Amino acid sequence: MKLGILGGTGWLGSAIGKAVLHQGVVNASDLAVVNKSGARRDYFGYDVQWPKSAQALVAFADVIILSVRPDDWRQISMQAEGKLIISFMAGVPLDVLQSTGARVVRAIPNAGAENCTSFTPMCAGPGVTNQDREIAHRLLGAIGSVREVDTENQLEVLTAVTGGGPAFPALLATTLSQYLTTSGLPAFVAKEAALNVVRDCAQLIDDPHAVVKRFVDYAGTTAAGINAAQDAGFQTAIFEAMDAVRKGPAT
Repeated sequence: MKLGILGGTGWLGSAIGKAVLHQGVVNASDLAVVNKSGARRDYFGYDVQWPKSAQALVAFADVIILSVRPDDWRQISMQAEGKLIISFMAGVPLDVLQSTGARVVRAIPNAGAENCTSFTPMCAGPGVTNQDREIAHRLLGAIGSVREVDTENQLEVLTAVTGGGPAFPALLATTLSQYLTTSGLPAFVAKEAALNVVRDCAQLIDDPHAVVKRFVDYAGTTAAGINAAQDAGFQTAIFEAMDAVRKGPAT
């Protein structure tokens, strides 16, 4: 399999490029990278191919990963009949991507791709074969776990939660830290405590609903806090945030 990554030196393109090389999913001689800034001396210590255009990348590769911003994609002319495209672009639907003539899989990794812990939902378009799915799972599996969904709507809903990666946990940690500093704690102590709760203690969660229920049923001080958060509209705020992610920035 020859793989091409359009945008292969951006943060996400780099993450999957490095992962598939380090894990031996793709040989360096079978990987081509195109970016805005041109060829580099090496690519994470590997000697890969550096085509001079997106169309030259298509000519080289059997599978093309699109890891560019949607605005950049609109300026690219590409015909990829008979190829498999795996698109990482949010907001660019299957029917638009299929205008290239390729078979298309949409997948939305998150920031966990950098350390191979991404949760990546994917959705296959018409004409995608079982072999295509196996290829997509193998490539995406190099950066974490993969879950195929049936429709683009399901992909968009799931991505609202997973796509931000650490963003919303970081928001929670920031809010907890601010509570502590406004209560008189030093900033470094507040940060350490908030990170412990959000990052370290989160590893104890296997069934989120069961964890919450256990604390509520115990009816202690934490239950009082959970109930107060719900009464203050915690769930509503999260739902509205996820809906806002799906709608995207105001234009």
